[in-house]
Amino acid sequence: MAFDTLKFAHRLEQVGVPRDQAEAHAELARDMIIADVATKADLVILGNELRAEIKLVEQHIIIRIGAMIVAAVGTLAVIQKLF
Repeated sequence: MAFDTLKFAHRLEQVGVPRDQAEAHAELARDMIIADVATKADLVILGNELRAEIKLVEQHIIIRIGAMIVAAVGTLAVIQKLF
């Protein structure tokens, strides 16, 4: 994200802010904006973390479905023996 500190400072000067204060405000605004912007590296890390979480959830779902199938087959076997 581009932030034009020079333009920001000039605009502050136009409305009466002294130059040194205008420059300080511009630098602070830039630093605060850039601090909150995610980088490509941040997004890659997040994507990798999400992929790992999805794989973990998939494994849990597969285990639960397998357990339900085993329970269903066992229940059917018991019912079949009873009748």
